[in-house]
Amino acid sequence: MRKSAPLLVLLLATALRLYHLDFRALWWDEGLSLFFARLSFWEGTRMAVTLADTNPPVYRMLLGGWLGMAGWSAFAARLFSVLPGVALVALVYPLARRLRCSRAVSLAAMALCAASPMLIYYSQEAKGYSLVAAAGTASVLIWLGLHRGLPRGGESAAAGKGSTAVNGWRRTALWAAWAASLLLVVGSHYISVFLIAVENLWTLALTARSWRGNERRWLAHWAWQAGAQALAAAALLPFVLATFGGTSAAVQGQTGLFAGLDGPVQFFGRHLIELTQGPTAQGPWAWAVALVVAALAVTGIEKWDVGSGTWEVGSGKLVSWVAIPLLLGFALNAYHQFFFPRFVLYTVPALMVLAANGLSRITDQLSRAANRRPSPLIVHYSSSRCSLSHCSLFIVSFFIVSFWIPTLAAHYAAPGDPLEDWRPVVAAMRPLARSGDLAIYGWGWMPGYLDAYLPPAPRPDYALGFFTPQSLDPELTALTTGRARVWMLDYKIDQFDVRNPAGRWLGERAALVYDEWPGAGNAHVALFALKATAGLTGATIDTTFANGLRLIAPELHAQLAPGDALVLSLRWEATRAVSNRATVFLHALAADGSLAFGRDSEPRNGLDPVSAWQPGAARDELRGMLIPPGTPAGTYTIQLGVYDTVSGAMDGPGPLTIGQVVVR
Repeated sequence: MRKSAPLLVLLLATALRLYHLDFRALWWDEGLSLFFARLSFWEGTRMAVTLADTNPPVYRMLLGGWLGMAGWSAFAARLFSVLPGVALVALVYPLARRLRCSRAVSLAAMALCAASPMLIYYSQEAKGYSLVAAAGTASVLIWLGLHRGLPRGGESAAAGKGSTAVNGWRRTALWAAWAASLLLVVGSHYISVFLIAVENLWTLALTARSWRGNERRWLAHWAWQAGAQALAAAALLPFVLATFGGTSAAVQGQTGLFAGLDGPVQFFGRHLIELTQGPTAQGPWAWAVALVVAALAVTGIEKWDVGSGTWEVGSGKLVSWVAIPLLLGFALNAYHQFFFPRFVLYTVPALMVLAANGLSRITDQLSRAANRRPSPLIVHYSSSRCSLSHCSLFIVSFFIVSFWIPTLAAHYAAPGDPLEDWRPVVAAMRPLARSGDLAIYGWGWMPGYLDAYLPPAPRPDYALGFFTPQSLDPELTALTTGRARVWMLDYKIDQFDVRNPAGRWLGERAALVYDEWPGAGNAHVALFALKATAGLTGATIDTTFANGLRLIAPELHAQLAPGDALVLSLRWEATRAVSNRATVFLHALAADGSLAFGRDSEPRNGLDPVSAWQPGAARDELRGMLIPPGTPAGTYTIQLGVYDTVSGAMDGPGPLTIGQVVVR
């Protein structure tokens, strides 16, 4: 069991992180991850400035490389977080062993991390937190290796030169690995700099205890440690300098209002709940389990040998690993309430090692009370079989894990907010998307959503819809020149909302052929066609309706496919003042005369009512309709007519047949 148990724990960790991996819809930050993952370093830097984004680039660049190999999907994006999530569980065992914990405690810590709802939750999210936690754990493990053999309190320089010292090329490789881990940590989330501060404080404490007589060794060590950190910082410096203005504005709360954690009770209470049980935990049961885990962690704190300056079991390091980032986070949150437990996800491994050590101490005391002899937990294991106490601790660990089952069950079953689910949007767009389409978006996560869910449909060309009154016309003219179709992706508004100048600009110049709120959520999507359909016969129809509107329309004979847009270029003229508003319809009739598909609106997509026209004024408009997906093949008769918007009464001479469309 001793050899197979770690593998079984890793298999459990993998299964728990893969289960229902893409069940919930992507949310805003995940969409942003996929959005930035497609951009080059400099494109991402420029867009981070534009959007005042506060995230560093390393995780997103790695995600982009991964998705380039694995394919763009929500599952693949989240799988990239599963990998470091499982790696973290594997790293906990050598970490605990390096901190002088027994094999049983190390295995129990693995089990707790494998089933931790907090670690599982962020291993299933396309964000950098899982990578930060794994890289942070690796950095601590490397830090411990780099400090092996260094002089301790009361030791001379010669005493630190024993066989346990790390020297030569291996030491150089360790420093390089530590620098790389720091780059991964801070390059994925700036707040993880708190962990680097903790590691420097550890080194400072060791230096202070053994400085006398070891000055040269410690100076050399600090030169390496500072150099490794400088290399990591230098790699990030161009991005930091370029985005500093937007990042600092966000940190100061100038880019938006947030309802954060207010006061010490709410701050530390929420961190206690989430770090022990995850962000979905709530209610009395969550508090009870959080207190149990916290009590185990406190029980796992053991005394250190102050005289020699060593931490034999390492609990001093573990406590500071958890406490210092929390205290620094509380100070930052007091300045601006935008600090959340996920920012210190990297403290969970330390918390679980302490909890496992607490379980060991309790098991040890129970064993002593029952057998009146020392527990095998604190002695070496037999090479032939695992000890009873070893197995008991492992079983007790899974008993503690069972307390998390309600939280995990709720996490796996939670569908997320249906109003924020863009999968219905993409399902509606997929059969309609065409190569060369332009998509104008107002929020950075929108292209990320579509990149995850839209394939295998063609990917549109995206353009950020940030326009000023001065830039609106020239920029949209440049964007739409040569385009046949433009999508408008909106959130909580439609294409003609007064807050949507790009949609209104298109509405006055293009044919609106599709607009929906798919899934009854907050997402709205509209499709505009900018070019008339090919297939005109060259002949025209010239008709004056009873209300005084004159129409000049082309005759049509075209071949199209389901999902294509049928678009006509029409010219209207008011031969006299038109007192009532009028609606124009464009319909396609099946062979049996029934309405197959069509679209009704006032001229220019309802933005130019005829009651405001002056006599003799001419208006050109593109009018179109979408051939719905699934439309049966056949020949459809195209009719156009006018009716009173209020009463619905048809204006003579009635519907005009202007041609036919063959649907392939």
